[in-house]
Amino acid sequence: MMDARDMGPIGAARRSARRCPHGRQRPATMRALSGGGRLAIFGKNQPSSPGEAPEGAQAGSDTNAENFFKYGETVHETGNYGYAVQLWLSGLHQSPNSMRGYEGFWRSVLAFHQSGEHKKKLTSEVRKSVTLKRPTDKFVLAVLEAGIKPSDSGAMLRASEEAAALEARDVAQQFCIRTLNLLNGETKPSKNAYVKLLDAAESAESYDVAVEAGERASRLDASDGELQARVRNMLAARTMQKAGFSDSASVVEGSYRKNIKNQEAQAELEKRDRLAKDDGTRDRILADAQAAYDENKDDRVAAEKFARALRERGRRTDLIRAMALYGGLYTSTDEFRFRQAADEIRLGMQERTIEALEAKVAAAPDDADLAKQLEEQRLAFRDAKTAAFTEHAKHYPTDLNIKFRLGRLLAEKGEHQEAIGYFQQAQNDAKIRVRVQLAMGRSFMELGGWEDAAVETLKNALSNHSDEKNDLGLEIRYTLMRSLIAKADVENDAQAAEEADRLAGGIAMQDFNYRDIQDQRKSVKELLVRLRG
Repeated sequence: MMDARDMGPIGAARRSARRCPHGRQRPATMRALSGGGRLAIFGKNQPSSPGEAPEGAQAGSDTNAENFFKYGETVHETGNYGYAVQLWLSGLHQSPNSMRGYEGFWRSVLAFHQSGEHKKKLTSEVRKSVTLKRPTDKFVLAVLEAGIKPSDSGAMLRASEEAAALEARDVAQQFCIRTLNLLNGETKPSKNAYVKLLDAAESAESYDVAVEAGERASRLDASDGELQARVRNMLAARTMQKAGFSDSASVVEGSYRKNIKNQEAQAELEKRDRLAKDDGTRDRILADAQAAYDENKDDRVAAEKFARALRERGRRTDLIRAMALYGGLYTSTDEFRFRQAADEIRLGMQERTIEALEAKVAAAPDDADLAKQLEEQRLAFRDAKTAAFTEHAKHYPTDLNIKFRLGRLLAEKGEHQEAIGYFQQAQNDAKIRVRVQLAMGRSFMELGGWEDAAVETLKNALSNHSDEKNDLGLEIRYTLMRSLIAKADVENDAQAAEEADRLAGGIAMQDFNYRDIQDQRKSVKELLVRLRG
């Protein structure tokens, strides 16, 4: 039977592309979009070009971009990643600040790299389609070059600059993060590159990136007083932005996207720095930072640098002193990010204590006192994290990743109603939506009496996930199977049991020893017998 997704014009593209997954003969629908000849994806003067708005849409409209994004998703599913990349770029040409287009482009271009398709062909075809007569042409080419060379800081910087020039702030901020990561990982980054990144980040109101880029540029040239003044201005701008005093309403509404120093990105930056520095280098950096701080203890920038250097060296006494410095900065400035940094250090130290206890318990499994101590530490750690993240969520109400982490902590404590409230907000972030919906489905299931909500939530998670056979996809299917079994048992619903049976069979076919899938399959078979009378 034909899948419902294979009906209509998009379905025709899916069926045709599956017959030729590597693009030797593009789907009929796609050939019509490109004019049947060379790829004229972006040309506005050619009536058959996808760069021109489809019937009923205005050229350059979000509606037109949405059409390209839909085709991009469809073609990506067929494995024709090179053509999917071009469709995402077509949509970005119409709507440069679309996070959907940005994320879809990276998903397809990374799959394109892994597939082994010929890179030069993709680049040359898109280049032929671009006239360079409009700013968006330069932007699209810069995005393409960044995707083809994801480890090239120069290509990533050009994409940051072009996005910032178009005032595509959300997309520009993401490219700025990528650029900063690459520059920080280079053995000999240039001052000029960091200054250019500072310019782009400032234009995109990505002040966290601007501050770090400026500070690193200053380290490379300590004599540049004008640059140091710019860094101070960026620090002030960042403070105003985080305090909510920006004139732009979008800063308040989109502060999650603009909070570049999120925990994952910052963790990656710190990891790169740690790998690049040996103990001697850390000691020298710390000595310099302490000397600057001792010279003027009222200098907030010097105090923050000293705290960061202590944190990077990471000895227990260093961490305690850094925590005290951050606490003092929070008291004197009332900037919550300092309180957050102190919390992170405190929680990190607690976590290391637990890891040490776990090692002792593993070495002495019969020691009841040690086991009890470990359990008490784990409970205390969970409560401390919950309290910290509750405060973080209050101060960063639009940071949906914090809400997700808080929801998971509440779910671990069995407080599923409260957890679901945070999950429902966090699922609005496309980057974490699937994982949020999986966690929310579990909480609905644990509540009891909410089997329908659990099933619907987990089905949404599965439909939003790109690969149902990878680890996350397998976990979603397993959890959905369990929720269907619960629904069938409570409601005497044979159809739900049949659906659970199909899922159990599919999981067992993929991984026969996955968790308790053999027992689950046996249970659902017995349930089906009972429900069928």
